[in-house]
Amino acid sequence: MSRTTISAVAGAAMLALGGLAASPASAAPVAAVASGEAPAWTIADVSPRPYQIVGDVSKFADFGNYANVSPSGAHWCQASGRDDLMSTIAGRSWLFVQDYTTDGEGRYKNDASITVSGWSDGQAAFQRFAGDRLMCTWLDPQTRLTWSDKNPQRYWLSTAGKIDTKFRFTAAVRVGDMIVSVTAGSTDQATARAMATRMTVAVERNLRATLLVRAPGAASAY
Repeated sequence: MSRTTISAVAGAAMLALGGLAASPASAAPVAAVASGEAPAWTIADVSPRPYQIVGDVSKFADFGNYANVSPSGAHWCQASGRDDLMSTIAGRSWLFVQDYTTDGEGRYKNDASITVSGWSDGQAAFQRFAGDRLMCTWLDPQTRLTWSDKNPQRYWLSTAGKIDTKFRFTAAVRVGDMIVSVTAGSTDQATARAMATRMTVAVERNLRATLLVRAPGAASAY
């Protein structure tokens, strides 16, 4: 690959959900992107507040600001032949988990990978997100779902079905030149869907309340 794109959430999730001995200390935020590029802007901590959390999870890690991040926890960024496709210019990601160490089939019962990614053109990025035409591609095939009355030009909901012991759902919404996404996993299908949809809306609200979104310019909301 000619360009390194960080998927900090996915990396930590592989460690944590694979049952390895990861801990909040070992998953501390990393200060710089591997490629050395600085993010186009800084995204505040807009992760879900305690009253916005679904699935009895809590914050396991905050991976900080990066120029190059995966647009969701369900994407991977090392597929060949995609280097010239659109990729992020800013982003921040978090991992929320429910510690369930007595579960013999996995370390965590519920988990949520949360990402806010920044783009040079948010509208084009969301269209390419929906059409799988970004540099990062889906790790598992997705089935797009209807999300109540949400506008499909700005909102996304899909499922990868049941993978190992968990049902996987990804929800996303475009906020100006940013895309909020939550990829949730749970041993209960309804819980996984609720985690993805409700926490995506929560992060969208938190993001819209920031000066970053209210200010004119590349990251403004529309």
